[in-house]
Amino acid sequence: EFVNDYNDSIYIDYGDYRDSMVVKNGRFEFKGTLDAIKNDDKEAFISLKNNGGYGVVFLDSGAIDVKLERRSTEFEGNVFNWARVVEVTGSRNHAIWDTLVRFRNKHFKEEGFGEVYLEKLKSVNDTASTSPMIGRMLFLNAKDNVFSIDSVVEFKKRLDTIVMFSDDVENLN
Repeated sequence: EFVNDYNDSIYIDYGDYRDSMVVKNGRFEFKGTLDAIKNDDKEAFISLKNNGGYGVVFLDSGAIDVKLERRSTEFEGNVFNWARVVEVTGSRNHAIWDTLVRFRNKHFKEEGFGEVYLEKLKSVNDTASTSPMIGRMLFLNAKDNVFSIDSVVEFKKRLDTIVMFSDDVENLN
């Protein structure tokens, strides 16, 4: 559902699946089958009519509730919309993502953040090794030079690359 006013087309893309519908009274519902074998299908992109960007929701099997906020910007007389993800419930992958993002945002200015964050990733991996979120965060932070190359190489050895998003494995390699 939308936390603000939006009653127009919404689109969802993940893997080879694409669907659309019209939002009515701020509410919508997509139904589909998640191919749990292909982890790349666990990342869904939600976009709006006159798309100016998309929101990302990490999927799992079962019902997932998503709260979105329509954001807009005007450029050269055209209005572009995007969906900002406000809250996701029912997705273990998205909960792990939110936990890692909140931790990063809270501590990223601290001295020695890279080592502290790497320890956080390791502890989350100890309890959620089947989630592609750990590999995603390792890649994103390695790309931003948060970690040393040696620590990335060592930590990647601990990860099950089969559960990672294929782009993350490729980029880390």
